[in-house]
Amino acid sequence: MDQALLDTARYKISMLSLDSRFADKYYDGTADYQIRLSSTAKNIMRIALSSIEIPNVEWVFSAKHGNINFSWRLTTSSAWTDETIPAGNYTFDSLADAIQDALGTNFTVTVSPTTSLMTITHTLGTDFVFRGASSESRIAERRNYWGLGYYMGFRTQEVTSVGGVMTGTSLVLVQSAPYYLIQLEIPKPVEPLTHRLMESGWIGAFAKVVLRDGYYTISFDDGGNMLRKENTFLAPVNIQAFRVRVVDPFGDTVNLLDMDWSLTLELYEVVNSRVYSAISETYGRN
Repeated sequence: MDQALLDTARYKISMLSLDSRFADKYYDGTADYQIRLSSTAKNIMRIALSSIEIPNVEWVFSAKHGNINFSWRLTTSSAWTDETIPAGNYTFDSLADAIQDALGTNFTVTVSPTTSLMTITHTLGTDFVFRGASSESRIAERRNYWGLGYYMGFRTQEVTSVGGVMTGTSLVLVQSAPYYLIQLEIPKPVEPLTHRLMESGWIGAFAKVVLRDGYYTISFDDGGNMLRKENTFLAPVNIQAFRVRVVDPFGDTVNLLDMDWSLTLELYEVVNSRVYSAISETYGRN
């Protein structure tokens, strides 16, 4: 909102730029930091997100996401072999190559250019069993996104080949997250947005930021997508510090790989004592 649209005798808008490079404290890498203000921001009635700049660099495949490990065995054997692919970001072909390298010389792994389905073939026609669930139970227990096998296009955690061949039933997933959530504490959480998680879980957030251009880019959000990114308090608050955190769709802190990010906040201050008193009395604030 433009200052010209407000009654300047009652309200004032100020802009605040927060940048992880200048944080006073880091909690979990650059994605979760705190900045203390040089002086207390008093009588703040509303906070709005004006802009945000986030590098989309988090690896789609990582131990944290639980999608780099798998197990397999021949149907003629009861012994499982555990394998891991390197963490990072992949194309369809490079993911197929990484899985093939992990399986060894008796396998070929391909992704169809027309269907985007992945096929694993034992070159001798020997049947095998593939288990693609994460080694982390909290991830393996999910209804979906339960491990590398899901990203490969399989929708059951354990698959047996037919004639030494198995093909996924859904598309290979190598894309980065479609959005992040921004959490804000001042020190209490500011949570006008509620986000659904797995198994009926919920988390609160300040804003949802859409990531448009894929990984290894910087995503800019200046409010053009019309998603509301603001919070109006029932009564004016005083703010000494801001803690900001970027979380993924599963509610986990994003690993920005020590890359920095920034955001701009609009602070709406009540500058008229009568207005402040009226608001505070209405909502029982002393």
